[in-house]
Amino acid sequence: MSFGFNTNVRVGEIVYHVQTEHRGHDAPVIDTVVYVSGRVIHRIKTPLAAGAEPRDRIERQHHAIVAQLENGALTASSAPAPAAAPDASAPVAPSATIAITLNGEVREIPQGLTVAKLLDHLALRPDRVAIERNAEILPKSEWLSTPVTANDRYEIVQLVGGG
Repeated sequence: MSFGFNTNVRVGEIVYHVQTEHRGHDAPVIDTVVYVSGRVIHRIKTPLAAGAEPRDRIERQHHAIVAQLENGALTASSAPAPAAAPDASAPVAPSATIAITLNGEVREIPQGLTVAKLLDHLALRPDRVAIERNAEILPKSEWLSTPVTANDRYEIVQLVGGG
């Protein structure tokens, strides 16, 4: 079962969104991402031994990052500046979360993502997945322009090679 934690932390006028999840089967990690206005300002991936019970470690890592935000050890100003000016035609930056169903499980994700940004958020390689959105195959040519909306249902299949 996949699980994680999502917390909004207000420090002064800034609202940080902290998301921590267990990712990967072959090389499992605990992945914590901190967002401000939809921009990733901090990310930490901690390896997890195969077969280990991750829930307590996920919770500890999540709460440690929340504490760093609350005590000022981690701030928006400590994040690298964005590489380029934002595109005015891009979707509105996430400031809250929405619920979607992903591969049969309800998940909270940042609001304002496109399908292409959803793949980034999930750390999935676009060249190795096929996507079904609300029971219809979504062509790759539409991923950049298709917004992820509350209650969407996605099935994302990762293509794997080998024999």
